[in-house]
Amino acid sequence: LGEAIAQVPASYRRRLLIRADSAGATHQLLDWLTGQGQIRGRTVDYSIGFPVHKGIAVHDAIHAVPESAWQAALDADGEPRDPHTEAGVVELTGLVDLSRWPVGVRLVVRREKPHPGAGLTLFEQADGWRYQAFVTNTTTGALGFLVARHRAHARVEDRIRIAKDAGLGR
Repeated sequence: LGEAIAQVPASYRRRLLIRADSAGATHQLLDWLTGQGQIRGRTVDYSIGFPVHKGIAVHDAIHAVPESAWQAALDADGEPRDPHTEAGVVELTGLVDLSRWPVGVRLVVRREKPHPGAGLTLFEQADGWRYQAFVTNTTTGALGFLVARHRAHARVEDRIRIAKDAGLGR
């Protein structure tokens, strides 16, 4: 990642957004990103997938959230979805122990009704919602926007997959 950032022209390295799936949810990466954000003249925001299935702390926090706390998630066109029947977002930062993670990290969860035939975990089967979580150090912005911003990284991964299928690997 450091080598990739070094390739970005200096004038564009002043404000960076780093997005990754849950494979990036390591102390090493988030500590490194936090350090990069402390370089004079640089701001580094990150949005890193966070595993919902590791331990029961996230599960317990999701169940502790009152239904009224869920806010509307945004669809691909930026339109709000009904948080109680379609897709919602909530912040769990104060409900999960994040003391081992960098100071200021926030934990956000998105839930949505899955499409027919989707493979759900036992936790998700229990209440019929699919859950995705991520951590971010971004301090401002509506939760719906932060979730939409995070989910945009999936388009990049899909384009890489399509390019490989079309012969990029050859």
